[in-house]
Amino acid sequence: AAAAAAAASEYEGEEPTFREVYIPDAVEDERPDDSADPLSLFTKNGTELTCVGKDLRQLPPALSATFGEDVERIDLSYNQLTSCSELVGLRNLQVCVLDGNNITDESLDLPVLPALHTLSLNKNSLADIDTVVLKIKKAAPKLVFLSLLGNEACPNELVARDEDDYQRYRLFVLHHLPHLKFMDSRSVTAEERKEAKRGVHKTVRLTEAEMQKQASKKEKEKDKADASLTPLPATTRNLEDHKSSIGVTKYVYYGRHSEGNRFIRNSDL
Repeated sequence: AAAAAAAASEYEGEEPTFREVYIPDAVEDERPDDSADPLSLFTKNGTELTCVGKDLRQLPPALSATFGEDVERIDLSYNQLTSCSELVGLRNLQVCVLDGNNITDESLDLPVLPALHTLSLNKNSLADIDTVVLKIKKAAPKLVFLSLLGNEACPNELVARDEDDYQRYRLFVLHHLPHLKFMDSRSVTAEERKEAKRGVHKTVRLTEAEMQKQASKKEKEKDKADASLTPLPATTRNLEDHKSSIGVTKYVYYGRHSEGNRFIRNSDL
């Protein structure tokens, strides 16, 4: 404390001076550069090969030559891949995860992978289920697990389609890939497998007119259901048919705990 006080008194009244400080240039973007050494982005653990969240834009041509045919599982999730043709050398590949990439109907170029039994393509840009299924069927005819969640080709409850749209989609896929045991988020049932064998379910996506018809039908059903759950009588009285009384009550009502218009419908106003 004494030394600090002495130092302060020594420089008291003097203008502060500044010495030059070296400030490094802005740090360059540390994201991996595919052209530098893309193979260094991969991690191999036994028969499993991973490259997750590396902003990889394309698979290196030397992938199979570098890691060999002993790779049985590969995880390429959350990159920027548009093509997967470089998997051609991984003849023993059994599990392939390509979630969160930029693969489209046209760029889906899976090579023939005879040992592949699990394929996950969630959250890509796949829109045409006909094209997607035929390409997958050609590349992996013995597929057991397939997931296409998060793609336009996979119907869900957030889009304006009828309730049976997703089921038609499942039957269509199962017809072309009969070995599937698990699809998207649930197992394939015996009833689904039996129904899929009966014929091709081509109507996977509804037309605009069909969607509007289904939406109108749902709205009417909802209104009917809401009407049946009201505490008010089913019929209303005529305006002239009413009774009223005038008098003085013992208590004053301020409406402090009023339920308001809780049970009054618009048609009753």
